[in-house]
Amino acid sequence: MVTQAPSGDGSLPLAALDLTPAAIRERFRWAQRNGHPQYLWPNVPVGAWRSGLDEIERVSRAVLGGAGGPTSLRLPSGSVEALGVAAFSSGMGPLLGYWLEAGLLGAPEAVRQLLLLHLAHGRLRARRLEDQAQRVLQVLADVDIRGTVLKGVETGRRFFPSPGTRPSSDVDLLVEPGRMDEAEVALREAGYDCLSPRNPRRDRSEWAPRGASRDLRSLDLTHGDNPITIDLHGSLDRNVLGIATVGFGSLDHHRRVPWADVHPAGGVLAQPLLTAFLAVHASTGLLNLTMIRMTELVLVIRSGLETGDLVWAELSDALAQSGGDRFVHPAFEMAERLVPGTVDPGFREEVARRATSRVRTYVAALTPATAQRLEVRSMRERLMWVSGPLDLARTIRETVVPPGLGSVRSLGRLYSQRIWRVLRGRVSLGPDRTES
Repeated sequence: MVTQAPSGDGSLPLAALDLTPAAIRERFRWAQRNGHPQYLWPNVPVGAWRSGLDEIERVSRAVLGGAGGPTSLRLPSGSVEALGVAAFSSGMGPLLGYWLEAGLLGAPEAVRQLLLLHLAHGRLRARRLEDQAQRVLQVLADVDIRGTVLKGVETGRRFFPSPGTRPSSDVDLLVEPGRMDEAEVALREAGYDCLSPRNPRRDRSEWAPRGASRDLRSLDLTHGDNPITIDLHGSLDRNVLGIATVGFGSLDHHRRVPWADVHPAGGVLAQPLLTAFLAVHASTGLLNLTMIRMTELVLVIRSGLETGDLVWAELSDALAQSGGDRFVHPAFEMAERLVPGTVDPGFREEVARRATSRVRTYVAALTPATAQRLEVRSMRERLMWVSGPLDLARTIRETVVPPGLGSVRSLGRLYSQRIWRVLRGRVSLGPDRTES
C-alpha cells in the first residue's frame, strides 16, 4: 500500500493529496448538484483549470517537439491547485513530472513538488498494473488462452519514456475469439469478481480481485492505491454511439506480436492495427480525447515510422476496411495540432474528408487543451457523427436508452441527472461555451 512518505529530500508525502471516502462522496455530490458530474473540484474555477490546460499544451508541444534546453512552465492562473487539476484531468501529470526530473522542464518549486508527486504515484501504480497483467495472463495461459494487452498498460511501457508516465485506471486484455466464456470462468476460479457483465451490445466484462478495496484514494491525481480493474474484451470492435460498429476483426499472427517482457504468453497489437485502434478509441467521445491520449498517439506514430512498422497507406487501408476511417479525424487532428509534423499531410487530408462536415466544423474550433470538456455537454458533439436519417435514428435510440443501464431505476436516475444539467445550463449546442 502507498502509505509512507519519501524520506529526507523535502518531497511532498505520498499521502499529500489523499481524501477520505466521505470527502470523495461529497465532491461527487457537489458535482451532481452543479450539473457537471465530471468536474469535481469546487475550489478551482473552470476558467483557472482551462488556463492550466492551455499551459500544459504549450509546454508539451515544446518538449515533444524537441525544444532545445528546458522549457519553463508558468502559472497563468496563479494557482498551483488549478495546474494540478489540469495535470490530473489531462492525464499529463506523471509525464510532466518526468520531464521536470529529466531537466526538460522547469517550474516553480511548489509546482515541481506537485508534479513529482504525480510521477511517484504513477510509478507505483504502473508496478501494480503490471503485476495484475502478469497474473491474469498466467490465469489465461493456464487454460491455453492467449491474452493480448491493450491501451495504456502496453503503450505506457513500450512507447513512453519511463514506466508510470502514462497513467491507466485498468488492465485491458483481449482474449481469443470464442474464448470469453472460458476466460471468465478461469478468472472467477482464480479469485476475481465480475463487476460488470457482458451484454448483447458489448462483448466486454469488468473484473476485480476478490476482496480488493473499491474506494478511490484521491480526486487530484491518479493515486497509486486507487482500485485496479481488469477489462476483459472478447473483440476489438467498437460501437460508435449506436451509429456503426468499427470492426477490426480477429487477430492472427500478422496482427499480434509477442510481448514476453510482461509475460511469455502475452502479446500486443501490431502496426498499423495499434494506431488505428488507439485513434478510434480516442476520437469517439471527446471525454476520451485527453492530452495524454494525443501524446500517446504522437509517440506510437513516431515509433512506428522510425522502425518502419507503420506505413501511412497501410494505416489508411486498415481504417477503411474496419469502417473506422470516418471516425478518427478528431484524434489525428489533435495529435497534429499538439505536435505539428506528426501526421502525414495526405493522410490527414484523407481522414478529414471521410469525416462528416459537422465533425470537421466542430473539431476546427478546438485545441488540444479544449478538446476534453468536463464542465458542459455539447449536443453538437453527440450529433456530429450523423450522416443521414438512419444514423440519426440510431443516435436517438442510443441516447434515449443507453446500453448497459440494467434497470428502470437506473434509467430514471439518468434522466433526472439529464434534466438537472439542462436546468443548470450545462448543456451546450456548440463547442465554444465554457464556464468562467
